[in-house]
Amino acid sequence: MIQLVSMNLNAWRIFHKLIIPKLHDRMIVATYHYSKAIGIVTNDPEIKEYAPSVW
Repeated sequence: MIQLVSMNLNAWRIFHKLIIPKLHDRMIVATYHYSKAIGIVTNDPEIKEYAPSVW
């Protein structure tokens, strides 16, 4: 199931611990970790380095 989620304070805490150069990529990966998702729907090679992709 695909779910649209927003970042809360705990997701922002994860965000600040990540070392990913691009701001929006870091936001996506932080949200992935916070929500304990099984993967991210993306074709972005940089995001694929940090989280499993469904693309």
